Amino acid sequence: MPDDGSSSRWPLETGENKIVKVLIVEDNDADFVALQNSLFSIVQHDFDVQQVNTLQRAKSLLRHKDYDVVFLDLSLPDGTGLETVSELLKHRPDMNIVVVTGLEGRTLSEEALALGARELLAKATLSPNTVSKSLRRVLRAAK
Repeated sequence: MPDDGSSSRWPLETGENKIVKVLIVEDNDADFVALQNSLFSIVQHDFDVQQVNTLQRAKSLLRHKDYDVVFLDLSLPDGTGLETVSELLKHRPDMNIVVVTGLEGRTLSEEALALGARELLAKATLSPNTVSKSLRRVLRAAK
């Protein structure tokens, strides 16, 4: 399948049909919509998507609700950089975090993964295909 977003539905191919609970920690509405639309383009799954725009709100939600995956921006009003990953993992060390960032670079990716993030997605490359591949890897690894 092409990676140009031309297809309206992309397979997740995890072998299960279940509702995937997703928390998106993103303060930019356009980036949130792009990520949400990519998620809703994935076939075979339904998504329960919740958005918060601060690290504090994310930590509060994570105290009371379980999510299958958290998509985490590294530039939030109350937290920036890789410390946002560390902060969430302090509360939930087993959390499946996918870092979504406008920053790029091998060093950032390696550092995020070393801290415990499962994947890193560049905002410039967000598409149903890249989100589907990332989510598939995270959910398979979590089994």
